[in-house]
Amino acid sequence: MVHKSEKLFPSGDGWLYGDTGHLLIGLIIEEVTSILLRVKFARAFGTR
Repeated sequence: MVHKSEKLFPSGDGWLYGDTGHLLIGLIIEEVTSILLRVKFARAFGTR
């Protein structure tokens, strides 16, 4: 069952609706997390 509601923002105002936006956000989060973990590991074990 799909709940229909009005969009929060009109189309074409720079807001993206769809799976592509969620995918891009997920990829960005994954990359940032990977970088942070590498930095944390390097600090903990003194490697680069």
